[in-house]
Amino acid sequence: MTFVFKNFTDADKPKYDSLHLKNPLNTFRYPPHWIVDQERNALMISFGGRGEMPIERGEPPNFYALVWQNHTIEFEGYNRLDTTIKGRKEYQYKITRLIIPMALKEKKDLIFEMIREALLVYEKSISRYPAEAVHVEFNKLFFL
Repeated sequence: MTFVFKNFTDADKPKYDSLHLKNPLNTFRYPPHWIVDQERNALMISFGGRGEMPIERGEPPNFYALVWQNHTIEFEGYNRLDTTIKGRKEYQYKITRLIIPMALKEKKDLIFEMIREALLVYEKSISRYPAEAVHVEFNKLFFL
């Protein structure tokens, strides 16, 4: 069970269209890449944003969707890069809104772990400073 970074191709368009995802920023029709776990039939998409911590800067958050078990889990949040004394790159995420479908309520801990795994792969793959660790704090959780 491993997430991997994949560039989005024309062959992925029908799958993406079938998900009926809403891009809150309308920044693209199709994403340039996504994070996919074939074994769990899960994928994560970043819609972008300007969510740099601290939150008090007043910037809008980054927006994401995790699709798993035919359900869409929406979340948004802020992040920052920390460098340890030994030069290790670690991203800190503060998820300020997480919407989990009611059907997955009992699996919230697994969803938290999947989000952590997907964000680590995301930061290792797209960042100028590849992550060695990702720490995620979940603040507001909603079940719909």
